[in-house]
Amino acid sequence: MTRPVLRLLAWGVLGAVALVGAAATLYVATATPPSPYTRTQVSDLVDRLNYEAAIQSPHMSLGKSTRAAHLSVFQAVESGRPLVEAQSFEYRQAYQSILRDKQWYLSLFDRNLTVVHDHGMTDNNNVGGKGIAGDHDHHDFSARSNVEALRASLARIEDPAASGLSKVFHAARAHKDLTDIILHLATAPQTKSTPYQEGNDVDELGLQFAKVMRSYKAAQFNPVNSPDYARNLHAALAAYDDLVLHVQMRVTKHLSGWQRVVAGRWLGWQSFGPDLDDAIPGPLGRNTQLAKKGN
Repeated sequence: MTRPVLRLLAWGVLGAVALVGAAATLYVATATPPSPYTRTQVSDLVDRLNYEAAIQSPHMSLGKSTRAAHLSVFQAVESGRPLVEAQSFEYRQAYQSILRDKQWYLSLFDRNLTVVHDHGMTDNNNVGGKGIAGDHDHHDFSARSNVEALRASLARIEDPAASGLSKVFHAARAHKDLTDIILHLATAPQTKSTPYQEGNDVDELGLQFAKVMRSYKAAQFNPVNSPDYARNLHAALAAYDDLVLHVQMRVTKHLSGWQRVVAGRWLGWQSFGPDLDDAIPGPLGRNTQLAKKGN
């Protein structure tokens, strides 16, 4: 190409970039910030997110072959039918094998996924044995790592010296860590594990997280889908509702309108939130007839 043609192409590219930048600036300047979620909206999203993380994705995507090998118990869980103790043992051990086999894949989406080896081998587990042999994603440790990252992001958002773009970045990161917490803990009642261990939770964020974790861990030791399991699961979901609302309040308070437009809300595309448009709350969702009957 001749120099005049190259120069013309260069000006064309620069012009296109300038137009895109101007359009983006105009959008940010004129767009209405997203409204905070109501408690009802949060509860609906939490139920659907929990079922997607605990059942739909592991059963129907990550663990298709394992589901086929244990079809009767997996279908019972999907329908909301309570399992007896022996069935719960079978299901949780099979479920744990799904998480173990897909560690490499799941780690691509969460920098806080924590793998431990031969954990708690002197502690009673929830499948009639001791500890968890081998390497596995320890949801307790992974979720606590997310909480630490969430706490750091909120501190940056609330720092008066932080720049506007820094606040946007850390708001999106806070939303992702908030989502990752339930992506780890939603699997807890379904899988092989050891009892809950208290953490060093002293601030409001940590104490609220501890309520979430404590209830999920209590459900781990109930037969799957039993009335006690459902009650503990619902307590965990209610506590996570409060955690979402707590984070939302702090983010909304410390971000300006344009910053909220750019950062988006919890579960927004900016924080790689999963698409829940077609997700369902499942048979034990808090507003389903089956769940109400169990309570």
